[in-house]
Amino acid sequence: MKHTPDMLFELLTRLAIKSTTYQHPPVNTIEEALALAPNVPQPWCKNLFLKDKNDAVYLLVALASSQVQLNALAKQINAPGLRFAPTDVLETYLQVQPGEVSPFALINDQEHKVVVLIDEALLAQVQVGFHPLTNTATTVITPHDLQTFLCACGNPVHYVSFAH
Repeated sequence: MKHTPDMLFELLTRLAIKSTTYQHPPVNTIEEALALAPNVPQPWCKNLFLKDKNDAVYLLVALASSQVQLNALAKQINAPGLRFAPTDVLETYLQVQPGEVSPFALINDQEHKVVVLIDEALLAQVQVGFHPLTNTATTVITPHDLQTFLCACGNPVHYVSFAH
């Protein structure tokens, strides 16, 4: 079943997660978000949907400022051939379109197949924001509440570092 933003907000309420949602024009990239959604609190996060040569799928949730190198990440998580997943794979697992990818889309992964990779630097932030299943809004929560949400979704979660 594909969830709607309203269904996501109902889950956040049930989990006692406080959130603020900011409406804005559609944004697909960090650059577009900076230009079209200046009212959304920083920092921005990037969410990359990845696949390895063994067909394992990953959702990387990182600060926009983190320098992600896929080869180094592949070694860190033992995921040979790590690359961006095709759109059809994204739609199969998270039921969102490119530009709408966020950890909130894990609500659609009922089989818990997507491995979540969280940038350790994200945990030190006061708040983080993600698209609530649509790229016309950003919902801001605390990193602690992100962890609560991820726990409720039931996907495996691993923490990764991009520190040099």
